[in-house]
Amino acid sequence: MLCLPAVILLTSAVAAVRFEKTEEAPGEASSPAESYLSASGSLFSEVCAHKLLRSSCAGTSYRGLVLFFHGFSACSSQVDDLAPKLNDACLDVLAPTAPGHGLGVMNCSSGDFCSVKYNDQLGFDLRDLPTRSDAYSKFVKEVAELAWRELEWQAQVHDLDVSTLEFGVAGLSLGGTMASVAATSWPERFTRQLLVNPFFGMGQEDVDQNLADCMRKVQSGEASRGECLIGMFEDWTGVKVGKHSGLMTWVARQVLGHGKVAGIERPMLATLAMLSDWPPAERSVSLQDATRNFFDKQQTWGENCWKIEAQNRGGFCTFKQEHLFAAHAFGIHALVEAEELHVNATTRFPVTQAVLTERDGITRNGLTYSALGKLRVVASRQSPASNVSACMYRFKPGIDRKDRGTWGPDNVMPHANLAHADNPGVERWWEEKLFANSASFLSGSLESLDDTQVTGSINECLNLPLQESSMEVEPWLSNVVAPQAAPLSSSELMPSIFWRKVILDFDSWAKHVGCPMFKASLSGYVDCKALAAKKHE
Repeated sequence: MLCLPAVILLTSAVAAVRFEKTEEAPGEASSPAESYLSASGSLFSEVCAHKLLRSSCAGTSYRGLVLFFHGFSACSSQVDDLAPKLNDACLDVLAPTAPGHGLGVMNCSSGDFCSVKYNDQLGFDLRDLPTRSDAYSKFVKEVAELAWRELEWQAQVHDLDVSTLEFGVAGLSLGGTMASVAATSWPERFTRQLLVNPFFGMGQEDVDQNLADCMRKVQSGEASRGECLIGMFEDWTGVKVGKHSGLMTWVARQVLGHGKVAGIERPMLATLAMLSDWPPAERSVSLQDATRNFFDKQQTWGENCWKIEAQNRGGFCTFKQEHLFAAHAFGIHALVEAEELHVNATTRFPVTQAVLTERDGITRNGLTYSALGKLRVVASRQSPASNVSACMYRFKPGIDRKDRGTWGPDNVMPHANLAHADNPGVERWWEEKLFANSASFLSGSLESLDDTQVTGSINECLNLPLQESSMEVEPWLSNVVAPQAAPLSSSELMPSIFWRKVILDFDSWAKHVGCPMFKASLSGYVDCKALAAKKHE
């Protein structure tokens, strides 16, 4: 079987509707959101229907609207527990389900179409799940425009000036990234953004720990940077490089150079985004099978399967690698958009808060830290830099992060922290405070979720200073964030000459060298018959 590691080696919505209508005078038209949702059909499962949940307040007490985005593999139901708090804070909540996320479990053995299966009988129809990052961007911009028209309509209904209302955007994980895209696309419209454990790219605690262990071996001469890169790639993708590690090491040197190991993740994260944006098989027939088999490789988040079946979680638990890489590419592009954001001097920048958990690891949290540091500079040109804040729920004091048995919710806030269906049977000690503060923040009565008084309690969101000098002044930050992993410009996400000439045009390059040259190092990856056929075209 062919698979895509050779490529890395060479480079290193339509939904069911559930909503509550505002009371209308007889004959009065529906609101923009109501009309949109009514026309959306009934393709999603009931639990994953688009949601429009109305403020509990009447008349001039109405405070505004929050657009909420859910995370990858989940659906709109992630807002169900938080929404009542927001409604009681006089805010409407619009929570759409992203494309391909809410069809429910399919019975593959009885004739339902299944793109993927997580056991012999059950699976999911993921035909509409994005395989390119631009599908997420299109979705975000569509519903953000809808949310703005809804807020304008509600301002008229309540006889209020829309400029006096809060227009917030919030999201969890990949939804946090979507929220960031909405806010950076229309900073003049949104007043608040709340990013909860945003997914600006791959990276997680176990991968970070493995990489850190390998880095220590590099320093002692027991391993090479190439070996560390291989391990990181295998952790992220589940694909074993095996006998091609020598070639991987060579390519790591070509792509990553010979610099310090601290920046090893930055070019890899950019490369993985390019792999989704510009897959080699689009122009190289000899790599088509390898590319397809790599992207078709399935991943199953087993802990979510039973939650979907027994806890009414919604979403899916099995997906293809191309789906995850598309989400990663979207996150990396959103990160760079935030870092490169430029607004004019008169633009009001939305008050921004990120809530992180140390459980997500230094890489993913480092990406968010990098983005917020850049946004803080942008915000300071129009408003106080303190309008951009970040805080982190840390591990319980005394916990050894190297012991993976300590990573549970008893010792640190989990990544998916908003819905009870994501944490069944768990004491959600963080929920009451986080929900209350989130509602106060998005309604405009609280400027930051940072805890100002540190007592050592696990239920504290500790401020992460975002000044440019913070990493040097506050050494403890290097234990919780690695901003050096973040690409800093859109140019880093564009194909290099090496990518264009050797990867995208692999056939043109390889047919002059000949397949026998690849047998030792790329056997099983390059389709020599396809290459020979193209050579004789």
